[in-house]
Amino acid sequence: MILLDTNVVVAFLNGDNLILKNIKDEINRIALSSLVVAELDYGAKVSHRAKENLERLYRFIDVVQVVPFDIECAKIFGTIKSKLRSIGKPTGEVDALIAGTSMAYKATLATATESISKILKG
Repeated sequence: MILLDTNVVVAFLNGDNLILKNIKDEINRIALSSLVVAELDYGAKVSHRAKENLERLYRFIDVVQVVPFDIECAKIFGTIKSKLRSIGKPTGEVDALIAGTSMAYKATLATATESISKILKG
């Protein structure tokens, strides 16, 4: 499973050709966290083209798997936040929640930012 971070989906929805190709090539393995859906829904609703952006977003969501944030994700989130804090690299709440989801589902997190799991392993 490849779990897409919010920034990757935004680039895809904005027409990034490389991301579009990669998603098309891996569409059967692509998933979104329900937390990413929440961020994307909010972003679309506050955009200048809310109706159009919401339609594009939910067309995409109709063809990919959406995984919930559950108790296992919550436990891993706590581990991530505490470890990052202990090494002086705190991260945002939602980023850690999404990373926890990715780790709980043993998914590869595709993001345009530094991987939290790499920081933890480093």
